[in-house]
Amino acid sequence: MNLEREIVNREQRVEYPEATAEIERKFFEEVDHIMRERHAKGNPYHNTKHPENVNEASAGIEEDGEESGIAISSQQKLARKVAAKTHDIVVRYSIAPQGAFNAGERVRLRGFGEVNPNKGGFYKVIEGNKVETISAKQIEEAEKKGTSINVEGWSPIIGNEEDSWQEAHALMNKYDPEGKIFTPYVQGLVRKEIGATYPDFGFAKFKNQERAKALIDESFFVKDAAGEPVYSGLLVDQTFLRKNLAEASIEEIAVGAGDILYGGEKPFDEFFTEAMNEARESIQWIEDSLDQKGFSAFSPDEKVRATKAMFGWVSTQPGFLLHQWERFEEITQVNENIKNNMAFKGKLETRYSHFEDNIKKMNQKVLDLKQAYADLAQESVYPASDGRLSEFLSIMGYKITAQVDELSGAA
Repeated sequence: MNLEREIVNREQRVEYPEATAEIERKFFEEVDHIMRERHAKGNPYHNTKHPENVNEASAGIEEDGEESGIAISSQQKLARKVAAKTHDIVVRYSIAPQGAFNAGERVRLRGFGEVNPNKGGFYKVIEGNKVETISAKQIEEAEKKGTSINVEGWSPIIGNEEDSWQEAHALMNKYDPEGKIFTPYVQGLVRKEIGATYPDFGFAKFKNQERAKALIDESFFVKDAAGEPVYSGLLVDQTFLRKNLAEASIEEIAVGAGDILYGGEKPFDEFFTEAMNEARESIQWIEDSLDQKGFSAFSPDEKVRATKAMFGWVSTQPGFLLHQWERFEEITQVNENIKNNMAFKGKLETRYSHFEDNIKKMNQKVLDLKQAYADLAQESVYPASDGRLSEFLSIMGYKITAQVDELSGAA
């Protein structure tokens, strides 16, 4: 245990007086209200349920730590709860333009502290969480041409995670201006724990190549120049948690893992539902088109695009899960609070015991979906296959009206 934590546990483990409990109650009431107002509509994944899931998962990890002999103060528990419930209080996104490889999909305005992929850019709210953006590159290119882009009325992009921290910070100060419970120490913890959720996306080779070969069908992988499969997959990393993984607090790990390692915590049906919720939220144009004009008005090209987009998403999930399993193993092997505490490590391995089963089931699920519906990715099958596409999209979680079956002639 590091010295800072030992001092906190010895000197600051206090129960809040009743007067300060009211501060906490009002704070979380407003957080819940903001989440309902801001995220309930049009967000299949980042909605009011997600922060509750992260809060529940991170509280479970915290409880496992306490049961394994790790002292956790009431201040640390409060900070963990604040971070879990506010880490996505701001989720702004733009829509990728036509011509982009991900046209029509959401592009989240990620950023925390010094890490900001959109640094120098500006945004303007269109509606809800949807924004229009001007990138630093666009501004630079205009200046090279001797022109300028007027950004009056636009806001600088600092990133969703940084924005979430700043809003959480403002709310803590609003309800506790004297710092009775939201002390500088607690607020510092909240900032670190929100930062632990900052995601970074890429494709990377698996550390355990043999496990990848055993669990994931070869058809999911691209081939190298020699025709051999390259065993790599989608890696969603957490930059700030990784930077300090050995020394990270239990709460940083709890909030970070609670946010993203649900593939090991939840059984397959729950994982699949969550994964498809995130897919529908990311592939924004399908949801928008269904809302605006209905499935019956989809052109053959849109039907093909929708099929390819959803298959593109589900096909990444076995590899995504395997990378998450490797990340979990790294956390338990590297973090000083976990690696030598066999009781805690064992509890975490029990809590996150679904990785292998979920990889196997996701692998088979995608193979079955491809066998049944892969032909929908060609225009020639329409309109005869409208009913089957409706069926496929329903499996992905989309709500297709009964009118589709009447229009397509499906049974």
